[in-house]
Amino acid sequence: MTREPQDTPQDEAPLNRLRFLLIAGVLLAFALLDYLVMGTLRFVETSGILTALYTVLAFLLLIFVVAALVSLACYGNRRLAREVSRRAQYLRDAWGVPMRYLGLGGFRVESASDEARMASRRVRLRQERRRYARQHREKGD
Repeated sequence: MTREPQDTPQDEAPLNRLRFLLIAGVLLAFALLDYLVMGTLRFVETSGILTALYTVLAFLLLIFVVAALVSLACYGNRRLAREVSRRAQYLRDAWGVPMRYLGLGGFRVESASDEARMASRRVRLRQERRRYARQHREKGD
C-alpha cells in the first residue's frame, strides 16, 4: 500500500508525471538534433574554432541525454517526481528575478497594480496567520 501526501490530489499526480515524460521527449529531440548537427561537421581538417564547437556540441549532447534520463526516472518514481517538481520552483523563481527588471518584450514585467496586489496578498496572509495563532491560543487555554 502506497501512501500519498494529503496536500496533492489524486487527479493531479498522473498529469504531473506525464509532464516529465513530455520533457524527456523534448530533451531527446534536442539531443537528436544536436547529434545530427555534429554529424554534418567535417572534422578532417580541424581548426581551433571547429574543435571548440565540436566539444561544446558533445557536452550539450551529454547534458541533453542525462537530463532526459533524469526526467524518465522522475516519470517512473512518484517520490522523485514530487521532489524534483518542488525544487524546480526555486529555479523558476531564480529565473524570474532578473527577467523582472529586464522586461524582455513584456515578459515578467511588474506594474504598480501587481505590486499592490502582492501587498494586499501579504496583508491577507499575515491576518490569517494571526487569526490561526489566536485560535490556537484560545484552544490551548
